[in-house]
Amino acid sequence: MNRFLFILMLITASCACASKNKQADTGNTQKETPAENKVDRNTIRYHWSGGLSMYEYYTLTIEEAKEGADVNFVMKPVNGESKTVTDQLSSEGYLEISNLLTQVKFSDLTQKPRGMKIFDIGKTIITWHGVNQAPVERFEDTDTIVSGDIKPLKSWFDQKVRTYLDRIAVQDAKLQN
Repeated sequence: MNRFLFILMLITASCACASKNKQADTGNTQKETPAENKVDRNTIRYHWSGGLSMYEYYTLTIEEAKEGADVNFVMKPVNGESKTVTDQLSSEGYLEISNLLTQVKFSDLTQKPRGMKIFDIGKTIITWHGVNQAPVERFEDTDTIVSGDIKPLKSWFDQKVRTYLDRIAVQDAKLQN
């Protein structure tokens, strides 16, 4: 009987998260017009939303600067207000992420159906928008994966996300003291 209740609970949570994901994605999706499609510096955006998590979404935006890159990280917990961390990537750090995008041939990747549907992993969107270039966007969710191996790229983003989530936790702890 306990196993049945556990499975029922997972199905219920999955349905609730699916509707939450659709609401979160529609609220955070940016529609671009041709005039807005131009950027004055290379921009890389990593966005995750949904799934079984304490976060509604988080977005890591990296914009090329004269020396390295400007970083803006926004995290929105399910219960609470969004929180932001800004940072600078060194020239080496920006070169590292740029090289990873080239290494995984990000512009050449396509989307394909996932072999098996995985519930509650959320949706990950990676966008690379170069100066005078159309943005290249790839996503993974419960039904769709990227056609190539992007593990090194995802690993880099995961490391940065953990770093910025830790910084937000430190900021919150300082505010509570």
